[in-house]
Amino acid sequence: MFIVDVAKETGTMNFLLGCAVWAYKGWIGEFYPPKSPAGELLHLYSQRLRTVEGNTTFYAIPSSETIAQWKSQMSPGFQFCPKLPRSLTHNGVLKPN
Repeated sequence: MFIVDVAKETGTMNFLLGCAVWAYKGWIGEFYPPKSPAGELLHLYSQRLRTVEGNTTFYAIPSSETIAQWKSQMSPGFQFCPKLPRSLTHNGVLKPN
């Protein structure tokens, strides 16, 4: 995933690089330290990359408690890029003009 963030005040562009997931267990031992617990993967991910796709929002809107938990694990300046819910993208709600 690649996001361009344009600062309105300065006109500068910031590039945010990230992946579609943070909890991929195959990265433990390579991207994440060996034996990293699942509950620490978002925190570890946010120390290396600046954004992640919020894939869970495609299936359901997370609870405010879940969002607060994610926020507590993120490094400063880290950003989520949530997917639109499938009820909008796959049920004919979005239509071209």
